[in-house]
Amino acid sequence: MQLTAANLDSAISAIEADLGVRYPINASQFLADLSAIVGTPQHHGLFKDACMLITASDIVAMHDELGSPLVNGYLLPFLQDGTDQLSRVYGYDLADSERQRVAVYSIHTIVHDWPSQEAFLHWVRTFDPSG
Repeated sequence: MQLTAANLDSAISAIEADLGVRYPINASQFLADLSAIVGTPQHHGLFKDACMLITASDIVAMHDELGSPLVNGYLLPFLQDGTDQLSRVYGYDLADSERQRVAVYSIHTIVHDWPSQEAFLHWVRTFDPSG
C-alpha cells in the first residue's frame, strides 16, 4: 500500500509522542516516496519483500527483535527488508543530530549508510543488481 505524506504526518506525530523520538521535518514526504517502491517489482525488485515501519508498535517490535543497537538509540527504523535472521533494517542514524543520514543494519551492525534521505532515494531509484 502506498502511503501519502498527509497520512504519514499523523503516523509520525503519533510515533514521536509515543516513543519520544524525532524524525526529520521532511520525513513524511521521504517515506511516502519510498512507500511507492516498497512491495513493487520496480527498481529490479529492490524491497519487493519489505515492509514499512510506520507505527510505534512496529518500531517497538523491531527494537525487541534486534536488540541493543536499536534500543540504545543508534537507529530509528522505517523499513524492514526480509523476515529471517539476514533481514536488513533501514532507518535514520540517530548519531546524526540532523536526522538526515540513513543507515542499514544487518547482523548486529550498521553495514552501510547514505548522507541524506535524498542520497538514499537516489540509490534506490538507480539500483543496479549487477553492480
